[in-house]
Amino acid sequence: MQNSDGDAQQPTDEPDYRNLFVYAGPEQPDMSVMQVYASGDGELFGHPVRANVIGSSHYISVPGMEYRELTSCRPIQMERGFKPVYRHYLIGEDQGIPQPNDEFDRFIPAGYRANVSISAESHNRRKVFGIEWDVFHEFTGKGPGAPTGIEFNSHGWQTVHCYPEFNIDVWTHTHFSKW
Repeated sequence: MQNSDGDAQQPTDEPDYRNLFVYAGPEQPDMSVMQVYASGDGELFGHPVRANVIGSSHYISVPGMEYRELTSCRPIQMERGFKPVYRHYLIGEDQGIPQPNDEFDRFIPAGYRANVSISAESHNRRKVFGIEWDVFHEFTGKGPGAPTGIEFNSHGWQTVHCYPEFNIDVWTHTHFSKW
């Protein structure tokens, strides 16, 4: 990377809100490096689920199914506990992520298949605030509020991550089935 003067820049651990990294797998990340803004508990196929809105997006854990999911606007390094990066998207004024949507499957050791789909649509505050989220936090600061929500259902969950500065809402849907 280079700065505007052409000098090399050192990598930074600061979030870049134009990026979205999606991780899924059995590894437990180091929670001590994550700032948790809101948490909630659910259940999936008899297994406890812990969901967190973190400073850089969301982290959901189902230890009994050996599954952890993290979306983040900052890359999580291997030494932080997550090895696989399954998807990386760029969010911006000229780009919706992904086009038109994306999904991937992750077979997990506990005998389940996790299907994760990711889509982006124009920011719709009414739609976002019309859902009764199980875990919710609205980030404020340098502009309009940017909510993140997590809603449990009988086969998984959905999340929303709003980027009003780019007029984009990013939705993830994680659906589990036996295999």
